[in-house]
Amino acid sequence: MREVDFRVGSDELLQGRLANGMETRFDARYCEIVENERIAYSYVMHLPGRRHSSSVAKVELFPEAGGAKFIFAEQAAFFDGTDAEHSTAMRKHDTGSHLDRIPQYL
Repeated sequence: MREVDFRVGSDELLQGRLANGMETRFDARYCEIVENERIAYSYVMHLPGRRHSSSVAKVELFPEAGGAKFIFAEQAAFFDGTDAEHSTAMRKHDTGSHLDRIPQYL
């Protein structure tokens, strides 16, 4: 299930099931949206029965010859004894795989 209200102060909810059967929930709030420049948002990631992490993220776009430069930054806090090093590596991998798919939508 996905619900998105893409406006400053509004929310996004994404609930789903991973290939391994684990259910996840992503609760986000859009903090700033500047058309063609940046998007900033905060979110909490839930895994079964617990809050897994909380993050602040920013996407920035800069015009370049023939296209745009895209910069993504995120700070995450992991909860309840989560292995932060492993979770950070997984977050980088998962976010990277999502970002790699952007060209197919352009």
